[in-house]
Amino acid sequence: MTSPAVRRPAKYGWVAAIYHSAAAEVPLGAAVLVDERRLLTCAHVVDGRWRRGGRLWAEFPKAVGTPRRAVGDVQFSAAMYDLALLELEDAAPADVAPAPLRFPPPDALSGTDWWAFGFPDEDQRGESAHGLIDTGLGRGYVRLETESRNRLRTGFSGGGVWSARLNA
Repeated sequence: MTSPAVRRPAKYGWVAAIYHSAAAEVPLGAAVLVDERRLLTCAHVVDGRWRRGGRLWAEFPKAVGTPRRAVGDVQFSAAMYDLALLELEDAAPADVAPAPLRFPPPDALSGTDWWAFGFPDEDQRGESAHGLIDTGLGRGYVRLETESRNRLRTGFSGGGVWSARLNA
């Protein structure tokens, strides 16, 4: 099954790159801005660095010319969900809007298209990937089938999955 033309969000300034320092060139992974100060990412992207007392920084690559924001706090979910909520010390850039979020049951997404943006293979500029949602799995997860040149791999971790059907 082939998805129709890739439908990505018109604006996706809510995509963030997470770094281990203010000057690091290679992102640890991606994150999604959920309100003016909080980002959602995968726990495995930030866990080791944060728990050892290291600092984290967030950058909004679609907001060109804005400085990185320091992360002031991280809250972790239960291990089975691999989630971390990052709180920025300063608000996100004024021209960056939080991602529109929806929480449909996983099976409701089966057979629909998806799109994601991340920083695979230490890519500093980022890349996108797309495909079809194959099926809903347990605990709210879905299986993604990739149809794009770029496959999901390290660097996409923590990024959001866009559904054109839900516009979120």
